[in-house]
Amino acid sequence: MKTLDRLIQESREFVCEQWGQGEASVAFYAPVTRMDGITWIHPAWAKESTWRDITLRADRIWRVSGSFWNPVGFRLIWRGEPALAPSLEGGQP
Repeated sequence: MKTLDRLIQESREFVCEQWGQGEASVAFYAPVTRMDGITWIHPAWAKESTWRDITLRADRIWRVSGSFWNPVGFRLIWRGEPALAPSLEGGQP
């Protein structure tokens, strides 16, 4: 049985929280795990990353409304196949 730390490290699903707009924006990506029918976001494991780097690893990326610590809603912005992803003008959603 895998430990929680191992599940988090191997996660291929992330939630994106973006601060700022345009060139001054910074995006953080927190891994997601699913256990016993519950979806967990792990904000303590969030890392700043580029869109290109995260899409090489991710199967799914969700944009959070609110914050990692106080999410209001989620919107799917990336599904592992580029043809299924929404337009990503400028490299970031």
